[in-house]
Amino acid sequence: MIMAMRYDKTAVFIGGAGALVIMTLFSCIFGSVLPKFIPKVYTEILAMILFFYFGLRLLYEWRFGENQNDEKKEVELEM
Repeated sequence: MIMAMRYDKTAVFIGGAGALVIMTLFSCIFGSVLPKFIPKVYTEILAMILFFYFGLRLLYEWRFGENQNDEKKEVELEM
């Protein structure tokens, strides 16, 4: 939202959509190749640990993180 307020909306959308496509391709490639080199049990344990880590981190940032509205107000004041 902040980038769309500062830059061309079309360029921001294309950049975001392009990043999503690249990230999805990397995820598919690693998701199909990695289990062939690492046993499935370790892959599942690693996925579970990462899932809980990022979930807890998201909850922590939601509870104790900075308010996103402050950034929006700052950008609006600059314009």
